[in-house]
Amino acid sequence: MEKQEVEAGLTALADEVAEARAALERGDDEIGLSDVGPRIERLCAAATRLAPEESVALQPLMTRIRDELQELSDMLGRAIEEARTEENGDEGGADEEATRH
Repeated sequence: MEKQEVEAGLTALADEVAEARAALERGDDEIGLSDVGPRIERLCAAATRLAPEESVALQPLMTRIRDELQELSDMLGRAIEEARTEENGDEGGADEEATRH
């Protein structure tokens, strides 16, 4: 794979992760990432096969993807925790209501 192909793939992946974060922020049911792990592995492996100066030139883009994925992971963790809290709160409310009657 040529540098331009790797760079295009990484850029598309970075944009896709950013859109997934935006979808999660909007509260969408689907965030749209599929097979992200294998794609990252394939693109990173291709980047390591480039000439050293070309590979180094892609590092900021790869760092951006890493940071975006970490933020997405953090957001998903918070969303899961919020859902659990709401679920436990709803159950507690139902228990309280049943106890009052």
